[in-house]
Amino acid sequence: QNDTPGLSTTALADTEFAKRHSRFSMRFSDPEFEQEFLRGYRIDAVAIFRWGVILAALLALVFTWQDASISQNGIHATNIRLYLVAPLCALTWYVLHREGVEKWVEVITTVFLLVYSVLLAAIFIVFEPTIYGISGVIAEGNFLMVMLAAFTLSCLRLGWAIFVGLGIIAIYAIAAGQWGHGDYAEFLLTHLSNIGMAFCLGALTCGMFESLRRRQFVTLSLLHGERNRYKDLLCTLVPEAIALRIE
Repeated sequence: QNDTPGLSTTALADTEFAKRHSRFSMRFSDPEFEQEFLRGYRIDAVAIFRWGVILAALLALVFTWQDASISQNGIHATNIRLYLVAPLCALTWYVLHREGVEKWVEVITTVFLLVYSVLLAAIFIVFEPTIYGISGVIAEGNFLMVMLAAFTLSCLRLGWAIFVGLGIIAIYAIAAGQWGHGDYAEFLLTHLSNIGMAFCLGALTCGMFESLRRRQFVTLSLLHGERNRYKDLLCTLVPEAIALRIE
């Protein structure tokens, strides 16, 4: 039963969250409670990211038809889409359906997003020096989508998402610097700065989502505990058969 009468479930959850939360990180201070949270979190992440992989494959393959019309080397972009991006998505989707994959979901998601970013950069390098090239606005839009996906659709926790986000920025910046035909200083001040702002916004959003998920987990744990205490109290007042019918 509650030892602090007058407090709502939300207030109790906030108090419990503050007690369980580590001061210097988002993790719970109790290792067992943290692992219990992670089990549920990872199961949800696997289910959601399966759809993310399908969406990533569609976005990469749907524009295959226009590769040849954009550049005389467009066949190379098509080959990247068909023989590298498509197998990457298919393999990842398959792995995400394997039993016990939940404990590896952060690693699988991180590798997928970084490799996908490298292949995306390769496609846009093929299209240089057109507006569809790596230093153009089309490439920026695609990398923005990958960046936002890393902080939202991937369901990565904040630390993993920041690592992936920094990797995406590095891949984009290196590809444009080495193979882009535009002014690199202008690229840094425009396209890359936009990606940087998306990174900051994404990190803030990801941190808020993870904090809310942790608060929700604490609330559900409190409600589950209250339900068990109510059940035990009911069994002491009436016969067990009647208690089960009331419950």
